[in-house]
Amino acid sequence: MHGIGLPDMRYSDEQHIRKRINIMKAWQKWFYAALISVALSGTVGLADETEQRIAELDQKIKVMERRLELAEEATGEEASFKGVNPRRPLNPAKGQWGAWEVAARLSGLNVDKAAFPTFADPKKSAQATATWGVDANWRLSKNTKLVLDYEQSSFDGGAADGDREDEKIVFVRAQVSF
Repeated sequence: MHGIGLPDMRYSDEQHIRKRINIMKAWQKWFYAALISVALSGTVGLADETEQRIAELDQKIKVMERRLELAEEATGEEASFKGVNPRRPLNPAKGQWGAWEVAARLSGLNVDKAAFPTFADPKKSAQATATWGVDANWRLSKNTKLVLDYEQSSFDGGAADGDREDEKIVFVRAQVSF
């Protein structure tokens, strides 16, 4: 015990090793798989991602996540993993207004019913979600972007009386990269 009545939290080397082995065993019980496909063609980008996680605690619990996104470079710039470089960076005096991108997304999450009620409270945690969203990105220059997003999510479960209320959000972001 230390001076204020707390237990001594020091471990022997053997206890440290055992603790690390137990943590490693716990991580080994997770199975994770992801399938990601991305296609870029001219001004259009399409991304599809599906993830599955299986946790083996006292039983197997599956969590499946999926996402699909379609984006269009509305001002004709080339879609790229490196970001968009506006052909005409913002310069109102020259009539240049940067680049515009519009996008739409669908995503969802399903949690195995075996997780409820042992690991999650069905009156507080949704068993499934479905989300759709749209956004507009204004790229003023190669390193400056303004984003306007709208997303709406619906839930299966997650409330004491059934389904949690839908969530709707609008957000704006300014981004500068160096």
